[in-house]
Amino acid sequence: MAPRSRKTGSAAAKAKGSAKEPVPSPRGRKSSPDGSAPRSRGSSKKDAPVMDAKAGGAINELKDEVQFLIGKRRFALLFGVIFGIVFGAWLSGAQAPFVNENEMLMDYVAKTRDVLSMTRSLLASDSSAGFGLGNFEQQAGVLQQLKDMVDFRPKKNVAEQEERVGLIEKKKGLKAKHPVVMIPGIVTSGLELWSGEECAKSYFRQRMWGTMTMVQIMMLNTRCWLRHMALDHATGMDKPNIKLRPAQGFESADYLVGGYWVWGKLIENLADIGYDPSLMHMASYDWRLPFQLLEKRDQYFTRLSFTIEAMVHGSGHKAVVIVHSMGGNVFLYFTRWATVHRGEDWVNKYIHGFVSLATPFLGVPKGVAALLSGEAKDTAEMGVLGSILDRHMSRWERRRLFRSWGSTPVM
Repeated sequence: MAPRSRKTGSAAAKAKGSAKEPVPSPRGRKSSPDGSAPRSRGSSKKDAPVMDAKAGGAINELKDEVQFLIGKRRFALLFGVIFGIVFGAWLSGAQAPFVNENEMLMDYVAKTRDVLSMTRSLLASDSSAGFGLGNFEQQAGVLQQLKDMVDFRPKKNVAEQEERVGLIEKKKGLKAKHPVVMIPGIVTSGLELWSGEECAKSYFRQRMWGTMTMVQIMMLNTRCWLRHMALDHATGMDKPNIKLRPAQGFESADYLVGGYWVWGKLIENLADIGYDPSLMHMASYDWRLPFQLLEKRDQYFTRLSFTIEAMVHGSGHKAVVIVHSMGGNVFLYFTRWATVHRGEDWVNKYIHGFVSLATPFLGVPKGVAALLSGEAKDTAEMGVLGSILDRHMSRWERRRLFRSWGSTPVM
């Protein structure tokens, strides 16, 4: 079989008038009447040697880019390993009772601290990487805060156990009587993922807000977290194919992240005098929504009224409602809703009283700054979470997020 002719352009025109027999084309394809092999669809009009030279140059450039990326990934992997050792050393260095009782763990902690001392100078001196770890003491403070957040063990002593208010009142004879309903404030109820984008599929029914899961996805995939936490700017409801719902039960608002307690101590003290889940209820809600959409989307006020009625009928006593922060505003809205939809005497019939903890009855001027500029200091920032917000999302991104929440202007 004859090789394919390389004639193109004018050479093909000269060959057109020749009386030679048609040259058979490779692979058994039919040749054109002029005897040249048919041009493949989409081929260039330039000469094949030029194409080969350009293709070779493109391949060489691609190889260079691949080698650069491989080197970059290796460096990132090395840094990740070193950072993991440092972080693990700080976690393992906690003064935990079980460490002191186990010689093998003590030996492991000692070896880890040696690794820490060796890697400390490496991280601090590697200024060419641009990671900003020169001030190691500041970074150590951040790691210490992260360690405290991860440590869920209650840090108590005998004196604290003896002085707890619940135990003192129990000795005085105080017992459970009125059912207690707790309404949390803004940002203190956990939000779970029920459906979302591909980037969050592995977090089904895990906290997108609250617990260390939030910190994990916020740091590893900030853009994914922002898209799931934001509401639709037009409707104020869920975005298409994204559904976050408030966690249920006492765990929804007892501790927000690690040792950052919200309702945990109150629940514990109420349990000291005889309260249990039959006499207590945590009325968690999606604090991103404006009050009217709480009922429209989740039937929140309808379910809350039914829960209070059941607790009152079961105990024979009216309920006491304890509210915190924006939860007080939610409760006031609920009383007006119950008067209209459940009867004018409903509140007097089922509510004995309510206790307000830091409720902004006159509003929160600080919220204006969050809406205008995305400033979150003293509002959404809590210890190390503040540095995470500053490092992983800009003020513009925070402002856009805050403006999607209908609860922000309500405050």
